[in-house]
Amino acid sequence: MPTSPQVNMIGSIKWFAALLDPPSEKIFEAVLVSVSLKGLKAQLSRPLRQMLPFSVEHLLKFYYMLNLEDPRQLAGWCAMLLAFFGCFRLSNLVPLSQSKFDPLKHLRRNDIKFEENLVLVFYKWSKTNQNSDKVAWVPICSVTDDRFNYKKFCVKLFSVVKARNDAPLFSFSRKECHSRYTLTKVLDNCVYEAGLSLSDYSWHSFRRGAAVFAFELGLADSAVQVLGDWASPAFKNYLEFSFLRKVSVAEKIAHSFSYHVKHL
Repeated sequence: MPTSPQVNMIGSIKWFAALLDPPSEKIFEAVLVSVSLKGLKAQLSRPLRQMLPFSVEHLLKFYYMLNLEDPRQLAGWCAMLLAFFGCFRLSNLVPLSQSKFDPLKHLRRNDIKFEENLVLVFYKWSKTNQNSDKVAWVPICSVTDDRFNYKKFCVKLFSVVKARNDAPLFSFSRKECHSRYTLTKVLDNCVYEAGLSLSDYSWHSFRRGAAVFAFELGLADSAVQVLGDWASPAFKNYLEFSFLRKVSVAEKIAHSFSYHVKHL
């Protein structure tokens, strides 16, 4: 879309074209298209703002902010844990609205299988599998700290909310489930109460936080890529490293450099 200076220029060109004998609409149309494309190119060239990753400390704060006796907030906490430990995109978790729920795209209760020490989450659609050509699955292993044990809270949610097996996974009543709007509202409240900027964090921060956490543990790039179902290594572009990790790398480089210089 043309910017204000461009709009002024278009007006001038239109006036000039009208003075020609005969008036030339083609000149005006050509300039309009050219200027519009320049404005569009300028907008597309602006770098996208990346959301910051959530850390373990953030999740701990959110846990104490939520009332987990409230089914709506309990379902929200389950979604947060699944988004982090399963590295799920929000588009997999919930629909844009309740009426937009699609069992092929969004998780249902019967997509969850409980095992002894883990939960298996099956999903048919994702950003990298939009034709539902395969059924993928993600294991969520139990965490010894009950505050972050997804299986515990998922079982509790299923017990509190008596919904059908094919109901949306994050149903908080027999007839109601979380949508993108309601789930975003739950998270925004937590982000605000934690003193964080709403412009810096979103549901994507869970997915990004999981990738950063896994990478900080020293997991191979390929393992992190599989965890987040990334189609390419592009995820590396938004990984953030801790101060200690960066210092450690710098120390290894300096030590290795000194060693090689010494033996020249």
